[in-house]
Amino acid sequence: MSDWEVTELEGQLDKLYSEMSELAGQGKKVVEEAEQVKVVHAAKLKEAEKSEIVASRSSPGIAENDTNVGNEPPVEKTFEEDMETVVAVCGAHDGEMVNCACGIPCAKRHSWTRENPGRMFEACKKYDHDTGERGCNTFKWLDEDQTEWQREVINTLLGERHKMETELTIIKARLACVEDLKNLARGMQSRMVRLWDASGSTLLRLVNSEMECCEAWDEVVPGAWPATGFPVAATFFGLLSCLFGLSIGGLGHLFL
Repeated sequence: MSDWEVTELEGQLDKLYSEMSELAGQGKKVVEEAEQVKVVHAAKLKEAEKSEIVASRSSPGIAENDTNVGNEPPVEKTFEEDMETVVAVCGAHDGEMVNCACGIPCAKRHSWTRENPGRMFEACKKYDHDTGERGCNTFKWLDEDQTEWQREVINTLLGERHKMETELTIIKARLACVEDLKNLARGMQSRMVRLWDASGSTLLRLVNSEMECCEAWDEVVPGAWPATGFPVAATFFGLLSCLFGLSIGGLGHLFL
């Protein structure tokens, strides 16, 4: 091998080391980004749990403790709309339109208070949900009054539904955090694979050159290398490849 070929290989080796150093820096950056993602999602998760706790305490239609259902004092003329409130214009039982005294058609809604959970009523659209003011005083229940047992069962079911919705919100936040970490890991693996492919040819040329030198030296001085049947340079290359492959797989296993 000529001097200029040796110099060229040394330059390629220096470039390979530089690329590996750059890859190590990228790996450190990915770890820092992953830590930042964990911190952000932990804050979001904590905020979601806090908001759900506040909502559960402030909801007039769900008891904080199931043992107290039905023992609260009745709340007169206070109604809370459910998200599935029927906003269509309602009519009388005989099919005729029902209008408020102000001329606006009445709306069919649901009450979700502890005293009347799930009951349907029709009232003027102007009634105030928060104060219980009935607008133009047009109001009528559309179903029969509930017994104590019915109110207790419905409130218990509403409480269970609220718990499941809270758990679902927390699970979604955690899944979003895991998915972001997976995306970071995939990006890191792609960069490492591209770098390995680009530097593979350089390593192969270097190893072939070293093997030629070893074989030439072994011809000059028989028995100079251990009689293993495998050149030292190839052994070094195999160990390097193994360690580098383990580093890629280790990062993938860590995040995925």
